[in-house]
Amino acid sequence: PKLSHQTQDKTRRGAFPNKKVASTTTTITMQFPRGSSTKKISHALSSSRNKRNGGFGPENARIAMTGGAVVVVIMFLMGNMLFFSNPAVPTINSSTNGIANSDGMSSASASASIIRKQPLPAIPEPSQKHHLIFSTSCHFKQDWQSYVFFFQAMMVRQPGDVTRIVSGCSDEDRAALEAFHKEKIAIMSDRFHVHFTPDYSKETGANFQLTKYWNKPFGVRHWLEHTFGYSPENMLTDSDDDVVILVDPDMLLQRPIVNDFTSDPINMWTAYFQSNPDKIRHKVEHGKPISQIYGFGKSWLFSVKNELARIVGEDSPVHQISMGDAARFYPAGPPYMATTRDMYNIALHWTIFTPKIFEITPIFMSEMHGYSMAAAHLGMPHQLAKGFMTSNVVMTQQEGWDFLDKVDPKDICDMEKDLPNRPLVIHFCQRYSIGEFFQSKYKTHHEILTCDHPLLEQPPKDAVEKFDYSHYGNGDIKKWPANSRDKPRHGFMVCKIMDALNGAAIWFKDKHCPDGANYNKVWNFFRDEGDDIEKKKRKLAGKKT
Repeated sequence: PKLSHQTQDKTRRGAFPNKKVASTTTTITMQFPRGSSTKKISHALSSSRNKRNGGFGPENARIAMTGGAVVVVIMFLMGNMLFFSNPAVPTINSSTNGIANSDGMSSASASASIIRKQPLPAIPEPSQKHHLIFSTSCHFKQDWQSYVFFFQAMMVRQPGDVTRIVSGCSDEDRAALEAFHKEKIAIMSDRFHVHFTPDYSKETGANFQLTKYWNKPFGVRHWLEHTFGYSPENMLTDSDDDVVILVDPDMLLQRPIVNDFTSDPINMWTAYFQSNPDKIRHKVEHGKPISQIYGFGKSWLFSVKNELARIVGEDSPVHQISMGDAARFYPAGPPYMATTRDMYNIALHWTIFTPKIFEITPIFMSEMHGYSMAAAHLGMPHQLAKGFMTSNVVMTQQEGWDFLDKVDPKDICDMEKDLPNRPLVIHFCQRYSIGEFFQSKYKTHHEILTCDHPLLEQPPKDAVEKFDYSHYGNGDIKKWPANSRDKPRHGFMVCKIMDALNGAAIWFKDKHCPDGANYNKVWNFFRDEGDDIEKKKRKLAGKKT
């Protein structure tokens, strides 16, 4: 039969609370020869679902054959024309009211074959109240990161409260996000919260890409003031002795963060503290914060050394800090840990100093430099850890990669194996790849937390031994030499991140997909989206030539 189609684009609100997506109505007409037998067929490609369940799949499909013509009307959200071209798209299995993959496994069968991970063993509740917080914008792209973050907090049994600080929502988006949190997040734990603040990321006349992180200092201050009653005039509250842990939404908890590091090895800390073990404290105390070291060294001070008075005044202790101490105690980053009273004092000055630093050095790092400046101004040198996180595979001296040297390569991607002395968090802000398995938060499919989207295809347990290369999302291929230091690190990051994403997706499907869900582990970036990447790369190469 001859085939023709027409498309009509429009914008509608997606099922994630703050996602407005392009919707394309495609009418496909197949004209059959005269005399062909005809019949009417009607079938729904997706069940009716609550708008807030995160489903982005086809909402309506109707097939009808009348008068020698077939008219197919399909709603494709986000403009993805997948119905006829992508072999990985699940097909309908009407006998199970589920979704089947290309080899016919139904959702019911796939679901039964899934091993659902269990939370870590419970730990005693700390004597201090813990508050784990992370800051986000109201953009829908941070909804899936937040969902996965809360899921991991549930799985590691993080003590205390966990709060997402959301900045910049409209009234409509706030209402939607509140409903989403109540229906999708709060069921994980009644200790999981959401806090709303104004948008602090847009500085008049400044490039948004350089100020978009300002929601963090101002959002934290807002949360502390509206949750505990702090203010510049009231620096003491009943919650002074609590512990606040500030992290980023693109961090995956690997174990609970608790204010007690007595049992952690000495190589948790930076070289300075390893050389001076008598200076190591095992708990946060008033005036003595702890955090992860980051790679900006003394630049927070050196870059504005001649303008310090404009930032902190003439009498600030910052004027007396040497460049050595600036690099030794203050290049701090998430996870940050401090008592609630200290965190408010830091946040207050953080919000004062960051805009002033930006006036002198208008870079996106001004926000992190502002934190360092605030801590130095208050006389709060940080005990810096290198083992709180892994993120950049080349950062041997400033991240917690030591533990991986003692792990057999064949066990790195075995998700059932316990890895002693693993970091507190995985910070997945880089790109990672092992073989044909690529992971980047910027390339993560935002539909992963839906009923219809398949789970990620995970690397085999022997991936680190099996593959001697990494294929990246832009098409580049890195060949690893024998005994490569970085290849196992890539394998660890890919396997852990994908396992966490799948774990969160499975939980979502179990809880919010009563009419069936796709549990098939078949989605691979290169098979499902990589063709577009390769085409764009070839097109760009052609322009250059």
